[in-house]
Amino acid sequence: MGRLTGVQAARGIAALLVVAMHSRDHLLKAFGAFPFADSVAFGHAGVDFFFVLSGFIILHVHEGDIGRPASLGRYLQRRFMRVYPLYWAVLAVTVLLGVIRHPPPPLADLAMASLLLPLRGDLPVSIAWTLQHEIVFYAAFAVLIVNRRLGVALFGCWLAWIGCGVLGVVGDATEGWLVNVHSVFDVEFFLGMLAAWTLRRVKVPAPRAMLLVGGLAFLAVGIAENTSLARPLADATHLGYGVGAMLMVIGMVEAERRGRLRAPGFLVTLGGASYALYLNHLMASAALWQALRLTGLADTLPVWLQFADFVLVSVAVGLVASWTVEARLTRFARWAIVAPQAAARPSSTA
Repeated sequence: MGRLTGVQAARGIAALLVVAMHSRDHLLKAFGAFPFADSVAFGHAGVDFFFVLSGFIILHVHEGDIGRPASLGRYLQRRFMRVYPLYWAVLAVTVLLGVIRHPPPPLADLAMASLLLPLRGDLPVSIAWTLQHEIVFYAAFAVLIVNRRLGVALFGCWLAWIGCGVLGVVGDATEGWLVNVHSVFDVEFFLGMLAAWTLRRVKVPAPRAMLLVGGLAFLAVGIAENTSLARPLADATHLGYGVGAMLMVIGMVEAERRGRLRAPGFLVTLGGASYALYLNHLMASAALWQALRLTGLADTLPVWLQFADFVLVSVAVGLVASWTVEARLTRFARWAIVAPQAAARPSSTA
């Protein structure tokens, strides 16, 4: 399979869902109810989509590395460059802006936050809690690369532990120090890997129909949540989003592989900037809100127009951050990692 533009576009849609929900939440606190606010209340489901996509992408890209310890370095380099450079930049800006109003966080807490270790506690970048789950998943997959049997056993134990946690058989044994890694969110990594496994081994019939079914299932859970038929943030609700996302991924990838799906270019572009959009949208919204208040527009502009402004400004900031900051930091990180390795290699003589 070549470049999966459908998956890239799905990333953009997932990021937009999260941005819309946070924009809605901000304006609800400021003004109370406003038209169509409930229609985007389920936007947190974008996170469920992200987790499924992450599980799919990691197995799709690195399945050939399983059981090959020599591939571990390349895998870790790619994961590092994907997650940390931009996150550290956003963390630095967040801490510097926070110092204006509050004392800086303790150095030890800041160090833990910078590493994204799955430890409990408030993170300066509040939405980075999702990255803590990602790091746990990446670490487990690294074991799978080092040793197939050990990795399979680890994933099997993790899945069993998640099942016990979701079913309430075990409580939160890590209360007080470690992030809950037996939540339904972690099941979604497995759903994503199941999608990748299926696409490698099964000829999926009617992929566009499967994409439609998955999309309708995802939307149905969202409607049920918005109308109180499904309990928001409940395990069953997240699982419904996860299964719908898995079916969509299988359908869209297989349809694209057969030349029956072409993702819109603007969504592919947005998907490429989805990480920058996700990390920066809360800061962008806060800056816009301050500008609206200082100019008096917060009291005069219709709330629906302010909602649109929040989303558009967040998207604009995400795109600019991706094309400038993220791109430059990624190139620098690649150079910083690759250059010392190249210098350490013995030079060959003719």
